[in-house]
Parts: sequence; C-alpha cells; structure tokens
Amino acid sequence: MLNQYAANITREDFSRVLAKTFRTLLGERFASEGIAYDDTLKPFSDTEDPDVGWLNSLGIVKGVGEGIFNPSGTITRQEAAVMLTRAAIALGLRDPAVPVGFLDLEQASEWARSSVGFVAANGIMGGTDENMFSPLGMYTRQQSFVTMLRLYNAVLSATP
Repeated sequence: MLNQYAANITREDFSRVLAKTFRTLLGERFASEGIAYDDTLKPFSDTEDPDVGWLNSLGIVKGVGEGIFNPSGTITRQEAAVMLTRAAIALGLRDPAVPVGFLDLEQASEWARSSVGFVAANGIMGGTDENMFSPLGMYTRQQSFVTMLRLYNAVLSATP
C-alpha cells in the first residue's frame, strides 16, 4: 500500500488528476471563458468517467481509436507530455521556444516531440536521468502529482 505512488498511473486516473488541476486553475473563469464543466459527455464506450469526457471535449485527451479510451491502460511519458501540453495551452501558457536537447528525443514519436520540448521548456516535466527524457517509459502516480503542481505553478506565474 505504501508504494502506490511508484505505481504506473492509468489513463483514467491521470485524466481525473488533470481535470481537477484544470478546474482549479480555471476557477472563476469557467463561465467567462465558455469552458463549463459538463459531466454528461460520454464519448467512449469503455468509460463513463465525467472527467475523461470533459477533457476529451476540450481536445486534451483522446481515445485509442474506434470510440475506445482504454481507461485502465497506462500512459507513457510522451503521452503525458502531449496531454499536459494541450492543457497548458488551453490555460493560456505559451511555448517559450527554448530548445530542449534530450539525448533520447529521437525515441519519441514524431507527434510527441514538440510536446516534450514544451513541457520541458516550461518546467512542467523534466528528464529522468542525465539529459534523458525516456519518452517511452511509463508514467507513475508520483510523476503525475509532481507535474500537476508544476503545471499549476507555470500557469499561475504566466498569468498577469
């Protein structure tokens, strides 16, 4: 039980934590920015989680194809980087255009490389070892909680 923070996080659990962070950052801005929380959205046949449906409607999380979300599947570090980037941009954070030189960036899928750079440049996600990102490594609960705090701080520090 004590070591659950080191366990890989599921797609659904990551979505719940991200949705909570997103709602906290939006706070009173929900109505004024037209981003109302809607718990009736059910775009996937394998989950009815309202946070998953809401984040999907905002374009932050996607399914794995054919109306499937795979809620108990785990996510990789590159997938987390993509979802965190989408959330950060939706919250108004912009790319500081700082080049990121991870030695293993070529291991990341083409669709994830810019997101890896975005989260690293904004201080949301760091590397796993000396100049390595480990894009195909699994994402843990502990890493998720740390990056949510970093996302929160990055958005707050960029807000005028």
